[in-house]
Amino acid sequence: PDFYCHVASFTTTNLNVQYKLSPNLTLRGAILNLFDKQPPIDVGTYGNSGTQTSYNASLHQAGAVGRFYSLGLSYTF
Repeated sequence: PDFYCHVASFTTTNLNVQYKLSPNLTLRGAILNLFDKQPPIDVGTYGNSGTQTSYNASLHQAGAVGRFYSLGLSYTF
């Protein structure tokens, strides 16, 4: 039906790097949604309780939270 949320596709760019500091120690880093691209939102249904969809993009779309960083260090024994 027309009251369901329709969101167009979109593409994001991610960056992942890893560097072996020693034979047992590895440093990792990642940036998801490198260019901070915002997803397209269907304003007709976004959070519209009148259509009973109450759609929250941050819970259902990758990239809706914007750019995301992570950093990790691992050691193997």
